[in-house]
Amino acid sequence: MQEYSLDDVRHFFEESVIMVNMLFNLGSTPFINLGTENIHISQNVVLTVPGQTDVKLVVGAHYDTLFYPGASDNASGIALLMESAQRMLNIDNYYTIVYVFFGAEEVGLLGSSYYVDSLTREQHENILFMINADVLLEGPDLFYFAAYDTNVQPGGGGTAESWVDYMDTIELGSNHITDTWDSIARNLGTRGVDLTPWPEGIFATSDHLAFMPWGHTVMFLVGLDAIDGFMYEDAEVMDLFSEMARVVHSPQDDFHYINERWPDKIDENMRAFSIFLEELLLATYN
Repeated sequence: MQEYSLDDVRHFFEESVIMVNMLFNLGSTPFINLGTENIHISQNVVLTVPGQTDVKLVVGAHYDTLFYPGASDNASGIALLMESAQRMLNIDNYYTIVYVFFGAEEVGLLGSSYYVDSLTREQHENILFMINADVLLEGPDLFYFAAYDTNVQPGGGGTAESWVDYMDTIELGSNHITDTWDSIARNLGTRGVDLTPWPEGIFATSDHLAFMPWGHTVMFLVGLDAIDGFMYEDAEVMDLFSEMARVVHSPQDDFHYINERWPDKIDENMRAFSIFLEELLLATYN
């Protein structure tokens, strides 16, 4: 359990402008009465499954929500990680897997920012990649956003003077890890699991962004409602994300509503993402 108070993360507010969710009511976050003397606590819950080596694969999902049930955002991601961890406990994997359940994502990626900031340079260098699961039930179409910042070496970064300065300098690139991910996705397509790559989608606001300034290769798993005929490989995420989401940050983000509105979608999405995640964790990365 990695606990942190508002004082521990206050500087992330000062340095970051990736705070779009701050427009929502802060009263249902772990940090109510923000900016007052009443200091509140949140936590990251970290589960490590040892492997044959100390090279680590980080898999993350945030467990906080706003004032709605949060079935898609983000009980879906939490369920994916719990299922994966239960299965991987019984597998003698080459890599060590670190499952991180982040707190305080909705108020500006505070849990993930605190987590990466707490790591030593050596620990950063020992991370092979990070996979983030968030809003898996917004639609029937399965996307993965994958990239890394070619300007930053693993473990050698950290936040710039401000997030807006950093985001303006990111140069997305592919490497042997993302190439392996693409190959796995294509192979799963022959087994009926259809996954759409969208590199530019990596700019969608979620916990994977906290890892990019440190040079880590990241993936964001998300289920959306695709727009027919659109070439997602060339699209900018912020222009389309809101058009492709259906229940996020609304009273309809509820298991009962989703099941009634889209029968079988929850089972189908969760099954497909579970298969994909397990393939990613068991792959060999040369």
